[in-house]
Amino acid sequence: MYKRIVTQLALIGCAVIFSLGVAQQHPQNVSAQTVTGTITGTIAYVVSNDTTGDQIWLIEPNKSNNRELYSIGVPDPYSVHIITGLAWRPDAGELIFTSDHEDDCSWYNYDVYAILPDGNGYRRVTNGPACAGLAGYPQGTVAVDTSIAPDGNQVYVQGAPGLKTVSGSTLTFDHVADFGNTLQPIVVINGRYRGLGLGVDVKAGQIVPGDAGPYTGLTDQLGAYSPAWKRDGSRVGYAFGCAELRGLPAHPVAGDYGQRLFDATRVNTCVMDWGPTIETANNILYFNNVNVGDATAGIYQTTENGGAGTLLVQMQDWAKVFDLQYLPDASGFIYTFFNSSTSSDIYRYDFQSDTVTQLTYFINSHEYARDFSISPDGQHIVFEHAYDDLLCTFGCASDLWIMRIDGSNQQLFVAGGAHPTWSQRAIQMPTTHKLFLPLVKK
Repeated sequence: MYKRIVTQLALIGCAVIFSLGVAQQHPQNVSAQTVTGTITGTIAYVVSNDTTGDQIWLIEPNKSNNRELYSIGVPDPYSVHIITGLAWRPDAGELIFTSDHEDDCSWYNYDVYAILPDGNGYRRVTNGPACAGLAGYPQGTVAVDTSIAPDGNQVYVQGAPGLKTVSGSTLTFDHVADFGNTLQPIVVINGRYRGLGLGVDVKAGQIVPGDAGPYTGLTDQLGAYSPAWKRDGSRVGYAFGCAELRGLPAHPVAGDYGQRLFDATRVNTCVMDWGPTIETANNILYFNNVNVGDATAGIYQTTENGGAGTLLVQMQDWAKVFDLQYLPDASGFIYTFFNSSTSSDIYRYDFQSDTVTQLTYFINSHEYARDFSISPDGQHIVFEHAYDDLLCTFGCASDLWIMRIDGSNQQLFVAGGAHPTWSQRAIQMPTTHKLFLPLVKK
């Protein structure tokens, strides 16, 4: 297949760079009509809030019933704890999101969480259970050798109720949840940066030795980003930092963080999407941002448990794609991409013609199309319209805009919104609520 070249200025990689967010407790929707006809589904989006923590809101395509679904619930005056991405389960029965608000009781800095559309059923998907559920497991003690970790750094053992600061050569973690016959990771933490040490098999009622080193180089990307659902809702996928893609069951066992979705040793991937139709259910769309080995920077399509796959859109080294998503009929996909130092735009790729069409033209405008979502009928796109500089990755000041699939009729949809996801059917309210605690590995 001819690989269409997209000419662009390569600006930055997938480094997670934080900027102060804009607090807005009551997002304002705009009265102008933007969506015509009967459009199904509900749009979920994020509102930055430094007073009570980031929030998830829901709104209908006709702008009715704009309501808050969930809040982190932790005051965040320095915009440290941030919700970074949302994705509806294909049956619209649950919403997943990535956030760092429980990073003091996880070895990841960002984890995948889930919540029901009525605001109940909160749970942690990666490295579950959530903090509050750790006390429900058998407890052990881990004595961690921290001689390799500098004083003042922090250490965390998966399953522990919190972090400890290094002082001396040994840290003792009591009340560590025992997740069964498995190694529970240990990390060394320096601010936003984490380094992975060795794992430890926690034993209930026993004291076992652990080691914080030698640990891998410190990185601020030791976590989950760009969450996605498999078509049947059985699995959740995510980008592990910008290093590889991982997948795990929708209801994993305790401590599970998944396995590689495919051979990612030659790619550096930051975003992904799963195929939306029966025929494409095993397909994975992803972006590789560097030329390394025989892998070329660009957008690829592969299959679960496959190889690197087919290069569809070639880009220059260290390009930046914010988001990508299959069209509902899998005839192509949409992606947002840096095309200059002062803007990013929305593009459409068509499989049949192997062509790319630019849909927005924010060139030199200091406007950035970032995360987006497509309506169930494939005729509209709601997208994050940001105004901060190009280095702002999370917590940026932004609004939600909406437009036709061809780029026409661009209008403000919700002021103060970010990270939209459009359910592909009417949301499914649960009839009962059950407390979910992941099982332990035997």
